[in-house]
Amino acid sequence: MVGMALACSLASMPLTKHLSVAIIDSNPALGKSNFIKKEDPPDPRVSTVTPATISFFKEIGAWQYVQQHRHAYFDKMQ
Repeated sequence: MVGMALACSLASMPLTKHLSVAIIDSNPALGKSNFIKKEDPPDPRVSTVTPATISFFKEIGAWQYVQQHRHAYFDKMQ
């Protein structure tokens, strides 16, 4: 997630948006155009984001995509 966020940030910043950025990842899901669908089985991996991360994602235009796909808020864990 960090690499993707960095790539989005570089692509959206005026100083670096002219650069070509490539993500090199062996995850086969990245090769699909819509790789996360709500009806797909859940991925057992979990990512936690802080309010600061949400602000960063909003700045780079990524938060809207997080909201469109599976996400859930929680206030405690086991």
